[in-house]
Amino acid sequence: MAEPWSIETEPDPADVQFLEDRIYDFNVEATGIGDGELLAVFDRDGDGRIVAGLYGRTWGGCCEVRDLWVAAERRGRGTDAALLALAESYLRKELPPPDA
Repeated sequence: MAEPWSIETEPDPADVQFLEDRIYDFNVEATGIGDGELLAVFDRDGDGRIVAGLYGRTWGGCCEVRDLWVAAERRGRGTDAALLALAESYLRKELPPPDA
């Protein structure tokens, strides 16, 4: 029988997704807002390798950026600001305002 409590430093991604799904379900039920989506912005080099990226999710007219990474050789050039600007520009066009 599995222990009822566990602390995991490398949790199974399916377990983490289960938690995220339950939180999302609760929030939808509590607010009636069910428009959440994943969002990612990538910068790729000439060979198609990711050299910078941003990942997050949208919900209720807002966006949470969870991860933002830039390869060492691309840092200090404004790549991070460009990723954020691209995401913000997209979101301004695609997301309804929070009180719409």
